Amino acid sequence: MADDRRHEGHDDGRLWVKGPFYFELEGDDVRTVQPGMVARIMPGDEAKVKVWVEVVDLKGQTKRTGGGNLATVIVRDTKGAEVYRFGRYDLGFEKEGGLARRLEENTLDTPEWWDDAKFGIFIHWGLYSIPAYAPKDWYAAWYWWWMHKRTDNDNGFWRYHREHYGTDLVYDDFIDMFNPVKFNASEWIDLFAESGAKYFVLVTKHHDGWALFDTKNTTHRSTYHLGPKRDYIRELFDTAKNERPELKRGTYITMPEWYNPDAGSGGYGFGDWPGQLAHNAYDYSKLEPYRGRLPGKDYLRDIQLEHMRMLAREYESEIMWCDIGGPNLTKEFAAEWYPFAESQGRQVVMNNRCGDLPQFDTPEYTRFSSIQSTKWETSEGIDAFCYAFNRDTKPEEYKSAQTMLHSLI
Repeated sequence: MADDRRHEGHDDGRLWVKGPFYFELEGDDVRTVQPGMVARIMPGDEAKVKVWVEVVDLKGQTKRTGGGNLATVIVRDTKGAEVYRFGRYDLGFEKEGGLARRLEENTLDTPEWWDDAKFGIFIHWGLYSIPAYAPKDWYAAWYWWWMHKRTDNDNGFWRYHREHYGTDLVYDDFIDMFNPVKFNASEWIDLFAESGAKYFVLVTKHHDGWALFDTKNTTHRSTYHLGPKRDYIRELFDTAKNERPELKRGTYITMPEWYNPDAGSGGYGFGDWPGQLAHNAYDYSKLEPYRGRLPGKDYLRDIQLEHMRMLAREYESEIMWCDIGGPNLTKEFAAEWYPFAESQGRQVVMNNRCGDLPQFDTPEYTRFSSIQSTKWETSEGIDAFCYAFNRDTKPEEYKSAQTMLHSLI
């Protein structure tokens, strides 16, 4: 549904098409089970309407396949009176292939539960939570990267690290400091559920390559093999599944890693992501370590793809929230993941940063001023400037409950 009048009428309620209006599909072998609804639409906007139908035979009995599936769109008002009808559309149900065809044609829609889940929790927690610092308007989760981008006093990250940790301590030394003994998965899950969130997405591995789950023998750069020797994703997901099964569980995962040399040696480096060991930020002649790395790995197949598979199959992630994009094997992953989830009666979803097959867009610290033709999810921290905890953010600079509520409403 679209209102093609000029955008200037957005703020003039007199120009809105006001409903609610209910949409049905009518055809010889199509029957509407649940109408779609649009409450209102503003000039220049478009709205996608989901109408639930079933395929029927000439006797009105439900059938799984077959038929031409030609249907007309009927619009009704609140009293059920027909106000408009248009089109004669082929719904395509007679085509074979189902899920495999939608994957091939890149026409996967978002699950109904995702469409209805208007509020979720996004958690950045990792090695960068040890220094926990960023200048205002920068991301603390990018601490390691930015401290190398300019090695002088004008770089706040570089200066902070030297002043608080000295020039001999490298980023991987934070691995031995990462030991969150007070972590309690039940407390986290209760907090998510009691906030009203319908889902959560936890950073399982950020660009520093440090994973919070059992990476098996793909790499030992994880909390399971080094540091605390715990699988935090397993603890959190199992707790959510057992104690708050209504919460959908999602996994953020980076596609590239900043300084993993397997990416560069495999020819997968790109742009500012060359895939090489970091040079020491205070002595360029020295290379920094990449602890836990296992040699002889193909970055795309043995690390990136395998981590996505693990999170999808072993942890039963319902949201694959990738970041950055770049070289990938996402089509191969999707061809396995979606049928696997479907066989379990689950609907899953993937964002637009996995490099292929996007189902929703992901603006950061911003929102759209009008209805979009594609699905989207905006993310931002309760810190007004930063993803991940930043010691430099003052208590009064965090968003108030009122501000957060207004952003949701």
